[in-house]
Formats: sequence, structure tokens, C-alpha cells
Amino acid sequence: MGKYEEKIRDDSLWLTATPSPAALSLPFYVSEAGHFQAERDYLVEREAHGSYLLLYTVNGCGILTTDATEITLAQNHAIVINCRKYHKYRSLSDSWEFFWIHFNGSAAETFFVLLYPDKVTDITIKEPELFRDRLLSVLQKTILSGLSDSLALSMELHGLFCCLVNSSLQEVSGNSGILRNEFISAALDYIKDNYSRTITIDDMISGIPVSKYYFIRLFRRIMGVTPYSYLTAYRITISKMLLRTTEKPISEIAEECGFSDPSNFICHFKKRTGQKPLQYRRDFS
Repeated sequence: MGKYEEKIRDDSLWLTATPSPAALSLPFYVSEAGHFQAERDYLVEREAHGSYLLLYTVNGCGILTTDATEITLAQNHAIVINCRKYHKYRSLSDSWEFFWIHFNGSAAETFFVLLYPDKVTDITIKEPELFRDRLLSVLQKTILSGLSDSLALSMELHGLFCCLVNSSLQEVSGNSGILRNEFISAALDYIKDNYSRTITIDDMISGIPVSKYYFIRLFRRIMGVTPYSYLTAYRITISKMLLRTTEKPISEIAEECGFSDPSNFICHFKKRTGQKPLQYRRDFS
């Protein structure tokens, strides 16, 4: 159920699509999209809708309600929401020009979590002309229906979403972006030099003027994983090379890579690769 007061000018563009079975299996596909010139009374309110929604303001201003939070969508600001929850958006000015895309796909949820590891918020687009060009390209490809067209549309959406994530990362870094990236680089260098011994978060931030909580949050946002998850993956990567290029026993490799004991190493290795270390070694012997 929903409430709609979609007062838009005649020069607005509104597209609907019926993706083929092949398109439905792709990372991304579009069900509806448009470029609206909305008037002041424009309103959309829904309890739920089975897709994700991208909104991007070109001119004017809108306001969105999602997760019990009101977010203003000013010029060159974009947002992605999960429409399966209650949401409402409306004009906040006499004229609100915006792009919108309802999308889904096998990678849609993963992208959404990468974009918003904490909470949904608006994103300032750092390269608005490039972003608008990508949006127009998505709209052009939405009305095509061949398999190659569906593949091209999925790739176009992937590029669009990469722009969103990159803009989001730059926004997190802000004016201190270079310094914050140096914090992460210092932590990565520490892991590289000390992975073979026990490492704590306090060790990683030794010499870095940030709190433990802030460091974990910043690391996860920039690297996409927690510090401990990255450390484990790094140790597994080193162990792979040792398994493939040496005849060292599992116990020695486990110790050399910083695991507390062989069973702990085997458990983490299988969780990350789907194989036990000896199976992996046999595959490459």
C-alpha cells in the first residue's frame, strides 16, 4: 500500500521494464527508472516496495524519510534505500529535479551493505557530471531488452555504484582524508611486519593518535573488513604460499603465520578457502 501525489512536469521521463529471466540472474537489473521535474506537492509514501531505490538530486531539494530518520536531499546529493521498509520522499522546493532508479539483482544487497555498513545517509557526489552521464546511460539502456543489453546495463549500474562508494569513502575521510589514509597504511604496514606473532588492536594503533573504537570503524569503512578479519586473511594468504612452495609441516606453517595452534589454523583456513591446508597443498603439488 502507498500514497502517491506524483505531480511532475510534462518534460519528465518515466521508464518501466520487465527484465528477462536471464537479466534477473545478473548482479544488477532495473525495474523502473526516471528523470523527474517534480513540483512542490510531489509525494511518494509506501509501507514497502520490493526493490532498492537510488535517488539523486540535480536541482532543487527533496526530503526522504527512512528508518525513522529524515534526510534532506540537496543538489548533487544521492542516497540508496531499501524499499522493503517504510519510506517517504517529497519535494522541499518549488521544483525538484531528480533521477531515480528502482533496482535489484544478485549483488544488490551486497552493494547496499558495502555502501552503508552503519546507517543510511545521503552522499555528496564528488564528480556530478560523470555521475549524471552514468545515470543517463542507465536510463538509455533500461528500455533495451536483449541479453547483451542486460549485461551492459548491469555493468553500467556497477560503475554507477562504484562512483557512489568512492564518493562515500571520500566523504568519510573529509578534509583529513590523507591523514586518515596514513593511519590505515601504518596499520597495514604493522600487520605486514608482525603477522607472525600475536597482534592486538592496541598494537596496531600504537603511535597512531586515534581511539580504538574510531580506528576499528575507520578501518572497516576503508578496507571493507574489520582489522582482525584483514589480519586473518593476510595470514591465510602467506600460508598458501608456504603450502605451495615448501614442504614445511602444518604445525610449523601455523606458527610461522601467527596462529595459536594447528587446529586454529586449519579451522580458519577451511573457513576462508573451503579446504583444509593439506587438501590445498595436494591440489598444487
